[in-house]
Amino acid sequence: MPQSVPPPPLTNQQRMAALSQANLQNRALVLSQSLNMLQPIGTNTIYPANQPQLTVVPNFVGLIKRFYIEVTGSIANTGSTTITLTDWGLANIISNLIYTDPQNNQRHNTYGLHFALVSAAKRNRPFGTALPVNTVYTTGGAIGIASMFNTPAASWPVFQAPLTIASGTSGNFRAVFEVPLAYSDTDLRGAVYSNLVNATQNLQITLNTNPVTANPADNVYAVYSGATGSAGNISSATVTVYQEYLYNLPTAQDGTPILPGIDISTIYQMKNSPQAGITANQNFNVSYANFNSYVSTAALFNSTGTNAGRLYGTDVNYWQLTAANLTAIWKKDPLLVAQDSRERLLFDLPAGAYYFDSRRAPILTNQFGNVQLTLNPLAGGANATMQVLWEYFASLNTAGSGQSNASS
Repeated sequence: MPQSVPPPPLTNQQRMAALSQANLQNRALVLSQSLNMLQPIGTNTIYPANQPQLTVVPNFVGLIKRFYIEVTGSIANTGSTTITLTDWGLANIISNLIYTDPQNNQRHNTYGLHFALVSAAKRNRPFGTALPVNTVYTTGGAIGIASMFNTPAASWPVFQAPLTIASGTSGNFRAVFEVPLAYSDTDLRGAVYSNLVNATQNLQITLNTNPVTANPADNVYAVYSGATGSAGNISSATVTVYQEYLYNLPTAQDGTPILPGIDISTIYQMKNSPQAGITANQNFNVSYANFNSYVSTAALFNSTGTNAGRLYGTDVNYWQLTAANLTAIWKKDPLLVAQDSRERLLFDLPAGAYYFDSRRAPILTNQFGNVQLTLNPLAGGANATMQVLWEYFASLNTAGSGQSNASS
């Protein structure tokens, strides 16, 4: 009998295509057969002036998609003047959040405002917002309303904070943060399989110990600010963490869980990196790390280091995305950047904040080579600062290679 000839080995491209197809099939099985669970995993009351940091250990069950962090508490105005909610407001209740996964990879290390910004960008609308659709107007003697419902916006106190707090008094607040592990409900890249033995993972939440600033200090990371003499603190806060995960995962005949291999070997990360040494009318370049796929970048630019240095584009000549051969992939003036971010967010960002969305065409550093975000400022100097906020994917195999974006 003639001997059968073994098939030729798969090329690397064919192998990757087969793995991708298997991942999509397993992802579809997981999404169609598993049960979506959302449960509180811990509630703690802390006093940030003495103990601002809280570590929460997730439940080791299922395929974790995200966490929600609900913070309620009171801010005391201990200064000599009335304080006012800042433009970033409740997003600064959490000053830092770190998530470390079961393999000891630090996936997130960034500000509360970064999580709030990304939550809005991924929804194409403000996170948890209530739109004022009940506007009443008169036309031709008749009264018209803009909706079938007549419920004013923010009737439910989902987010809560007084616009001002008088000296010597306190104000209650409620803030909610989404901490994503998977990219979305249908795209499970970054999801963490947690049904493991002897694994460790944790959320490290740091509440803001400087929630009130006094002019002329920069208030970009403050909840409230006021004139000279302003001061305050979060006198107490209750933090509740919810874990959302997929349970009752499909299994193979031998009982092992069916999982989307590429999805769970991908790390979805949010990091920040501070920048300094920004000179007026000279290009300032910030490099994207190798081996990563970037879906958004944000920059908080302050041209003087004081609150007066956060402006609506009048201190910037242009922004540019620059490829390895110094080619400008795009080049935009500051108002065009703001216009583009409106298209994604449906609202204006605070002064000095710029958002660059690349979800439809991620910045693949392996494809383009060295890629840089370039700022050419109209104003700058020794006190000028910029904080760059990154949102990107990395493979578990290369996660250690792209850590130049990590927080300092």
